[in-house]
Amino acid sequence: MTSSSIEPSGFSEDYSIDELEAIDLDKETVKGLALSQIRFIKARVIDANEAMGTAGSAVYAAMQALSHIKADVKRKKNWTALTESGVLNMSGRMARDLVSAYDLWLKDANIPEHLIAQISVRVLARIGRVDSGKRTHAINKIKQGGGLVDSDLTRI
Repeated sequence: MTSSSIEPSGFSEDYSIDELEAIDLDKETVKGLALSQIRFIKARVIDANEAMGTAGSAVYAAMQALSHIKADVKRKKNWTALTESGVLNMSGRMARDLVSAYDLWLKDANIPEHLIAQISVRVLARIGRVDSGKRTHAINKIKQGGGLVDSDLTRI
């Protein structure tokens, strides 16, 4: 894969002053840097944030597509056979975890997509299997932007 194939599609050196000023870098980040360097950092922050949103959107879209397949197939043997067939660009376990997470809680949770990209598929699926109080706590932690790892869910 070449670096141009992973270049953000929205890459632009021409972000507006308002877009750049919306990125609030702390004093330690900009200490000793020239204005051009600060603008460069802010532009790359915008690119990185947009990419995380895109990644989360893609994961969510995969969840939806797989959930629709599973709902249409109905027979567990067919669904499992599909996930293990190698036709999906993911492992069977990952496909089943994506559907589990989507069906059990994520489709109704209103989680910003950039936050979905920060949580492992296993943890997303595991959230759906905990009791509703723990799930609510986990969802609130995710929405606060703190991320969530397996050990966090265990502590909850």
